Amino acid sequence: MFKKIISLSILLFSIYLILDTFIQKTISWKFYQNDIKEFYDSKRVIELEFPEFQIKRFIKIGTIEEIDDNFPTLLVGNKNNIIIAGHDRSHIFHFLHNLKIGNEVIYKNNDEEYFYQITNILVVKPEEIQYLEETTNKQLTLITCTEHNQKRLIIICQINGEKNKMIS
Repeated sequence: MFKKIISLSILLFSIYLILDTFIQKTISWKFYQNDIKEFYDSKRVIELEFPEFQIKRFIKIGTIEEIDDNFPTLLVGNKNNIIIAGHDRSHIFHFLHNLKIGNEVIYKNNDEEYFYQITNILVVKPEEIQYLEETTNKQLTLITCTEHNQKRLIIICQINGEKNKMIS
């Protein structure tokens, strides 16, 4: 009898964990969809596109303290090194772990788009902040958590060609 109670408890707890994860992702996705309208209504629309995965992400502008579960955040302050950070535990940057060197990333800022190619992928300690510093060459740096928030995944992309004006 005791074994049946334990087995049933484990089964119920497992179902709870699965449902809780599903509900959290669904709620997060609904917030993301509702907030997209704010980007279209604002004057400055920034978007990242990952063609190999057919994924697009709208980007908000902010600081490290303003990174949230709904949008990746463009960290202000650098001119050449565009830094975008986002969480991997939600739908935001969960796919970054699947990117490979050579993949293309398109950065769209209002009516211009810039084509980047991934040239380096690193896993570093959180205190290794040299990747947040300004660079002499134009690059895009994507950052997310990895290894249960113990380390950071850094993806460095070099500009691949000139900017193009988007056709409205």
